[in-house]
Amino acid sequence: MLPMERLHAGLSGLALGLLFHLLGLPGGGVVGAMLGAGLYQLLAPEPAPLPKGLDLLVQVLAGILIGLGFRKDLLRPDLLPLAALSALVFLGTALALGLLLSRLTGLPLKTLLFALVGVFHTVRVFLLSLCPSWPACYPRAMRLEFLENGPIRVEGRRFVVRVGEKEEVLERPRVFLCRCGGSANKPFCDGTHKRLGFQAAGGVLEVEEA
Repeated sequence: MLPMERLHAGLSGLALGLLFHLLGLPGGGVVGAMLGAGLYQLLAPEPAPLPKGLDLLVQVLAGILIGLGFRKDLLRPDLLPLAALSALVFLGTALALGLLLSRLTGLPLKTLLFALVGVFHTVRVFLLSLCPSWPACYPRAMRLEFLENGPIRVEGRRFVVRVGEKEEVLERPRVFLCRCGGSANKPFCDGTHKRLGFQAAGGVLEVEEA
């Protein structure tokens, strides 16, 4: 019955994790999954054992998640002190929570610390969503790069696109805008310029604050 118990515990964690995520709670996916699986373990007649090798998988996935969060535009002198302070706060909080959960669950501290990375990553994304009211989150100059025989590349982090009555928010490091006029997905480039043989010189336009 142990495989079925693992399945039930996993489904409980998946269900509550998705629910917390849909509710928009910071760290909802990880916290919900942890609570769902944990409640099943507490209420089930026979708790499901931890699968072998799962702690290593969690560590690898957490490392990938951290690596994907690296950004060149954050390596600015005015942001480095804030970044260092934030890292210390997050690490201290993660260590305290990891020690507490390790005592409650008996799981290795290192596994719990890596699992908590997902929580803090979601919180970080939530805090970055507040950046429109915090100018320090963005470079002081807007830079548009005109690619030779291609689209316009715009670097950023959060783009708000309004076309007619439709509004869309894009969380990505860059967007490519159509310059040839032939894209079927305006204002964005869809690669049509290659088929049309569009030709134009490359260049850069920087818009600085007054």
